[in-house]
Amino acid sequence: MRDIRSDLQERANLIEQEIANAVGHFERAIERLQGERDTRVAELKAELAVLGVLIESEHQRMPNDPRPIESEHQRMPSGPRPMVLPRQSLADFLARSLAETGPRSQDDLSNFAVQEGYFPDAERALPGVHATLVDLLHGDRIRQLPDGTLAPAMVSQMIRRQVV
Repeated sequence: MRDIRSDLQERANLIEQEIANAVGHFERAIERLQGERDTRVAELKAELAVLGVLIESEHQRMPNDPRPIESEHQRMPSGPRPMVLPRQSLADFLARSLAETGPRSQDDLSNFAVQEGYFPDAERALPGVHATLVDLLHGDRIRQLPDGTLAPAMVSQMIRRQVV
């Protein structure tokens, strides 16, 4: 008979290494899945925030509708809450920012909106800010300068808007 203890110990070491590799593999998979989940939740929250801003903008534009607008997500008593929207509508905020700071680019206005908590980051702010700026341009609340920057409406535009 020969002594097989060293062979058994070598086999045990190999199995321990396989266990460590399997644990490491699953931990990396969990981290990757959690990262994907966090990214997706952030994207959905940003989309929800944009929709909230657009709904608020439409509500401001169409004040005749007395029904409060409430999403299914807002009615739920527990669980994650959407991003808290500032009290002032995005349209009013952007128009006021232009009046206070002077002509600005759409990117500057997007950054202002992020700083004020309307959006989680500039990338997600661009679509909502763009849509709101288009609405403000059509409503003659702001104007676009030849260089592409945006500025407050001229006095004649404001007077014309109030007469109509």
